Amino acid sequence: EESRHELEIAKHIQLSLLPNAPLRTPHMEIAGICVPASHVGGDYFDYFENAGVIDIVIADVSGHSVGAALIMTEVRSTLRAETRKATNALSGPAELLRDLNDLLHEDLFAADLFITMFYCRFLPWTRTLQYANAGQNPPLLLRGGSAMCAQLDADGLVLGVMRAVDFKEGSVELAAGDKLLF
Repeated sequence: EESRHELEIAKHIQLSLLPNAPLRTPHMEIAGICVPASHVGGDYFDYFENAGVIDIVIADVSGHSVGAALIMTEVRSTLRAETRKATNALSGPAELLRDLNDLLHEDLFAADLFITMFYCRFLPWTRTLQYANAGQNPPLLLRGGSAMCAQLDADGLVLGVMRAVDFKEGSVELAAGDKLLF
């Protein structure tokens, strides 16, 4: 009973690290939900406005364990710190994934874990979505008025497998009425 209670506390702490309300800007609305398969695990998504741009991330640490949840907490903190660095305000998603991989590689390797992640940055003044992928399922883009979805893919190795990985970066211009599913 005590272990179950501690797992419930861990679950609430982990869920409190996820966005608790939609983000509404003049250019877009972003909402998300996480329904964990077990009490705690490595599922993570986030969105936030920073220096006039909007950052969006979806990620998963391998495994459904307390260890995966702890690593995801580290990932969240590291990611948010990296996006707030003055030099990263203008850098792209591929560079951010490369830096994250370098910073987290030792901890992931020691824990025998890896992370899949799709990270993107929306630049409202050009309506451009820049993105990079580290082994995550690519999001789907449904253009306003279209019945067909397109995948936003940019090949990339999962985080934590090896050091000094370069990631491909893609970009797409979004229009009013477009919808993205991560």
